[in-house]
Amino acid sequence: MKHLFAAVIAVIVSVTAFGQEVRNLSFTRGFAGNVEAGVLFNGGFAGEYVNVSSGYNVLPGLFAGVGIGIKNQRFNTSSNAKSILVPTFIQLRYSFLNKSVSPFIDLKGGLISDYSPSLKDMPEGLRDSGCGHFFRVGIGVDYKRYSFYVGDDWSQISYSDWASSDYAWVFGIGYKF
Repeated sequence: MKHLFAAVIAVIVSVTAFGQEVRNLSFTRGFAGNVEAGVLFNGGFAGEYVNVSSGYNVLPGLFAGVGIGIKNQRFNTSSNAKSILVPTFIQLRYSFLNKSVSPFIDLKGGLISDYSPSLKDMPEGLRDSGCGHFFRVGIGVDYKRYSFYVGDDWSQISYSDWASSDYAWVFGIGYKF
């Protein structure tokens, strides 16, 4: 009878411990980071990007951080010249489930600058470095340390003689650490 009682207690303790296990890194409080890469589409292939962000998991599932990236994007449809855009941003990301597979929503917003080396190839009025702001909203799925997502990217950049807004669809993958 003692052995049966000990076995039942062992099963209850293991089930309770399993129920409290953290399966999604977003549910562990503390420092967190994210590296992501993807492609942009705007009436066809528009470019690619890489972002790095670091921050803190402030609540279970909620990440708040800052980041920097680089986008090689055809920003102006009147030219085939690509712009080298550098966004600096604040990121909020919420993962819904403490499971190894979990949906999430991701918001980024901040400043963006154009550091194109080929500004002489740009149309008149765009030959100086521009700066502006951008906003990106995305949804996706976390799988363990990896993320797969789709989103909408909006950028507005002002130059000395001209300003331009651009929308693009974003498809990307990420890695959390």
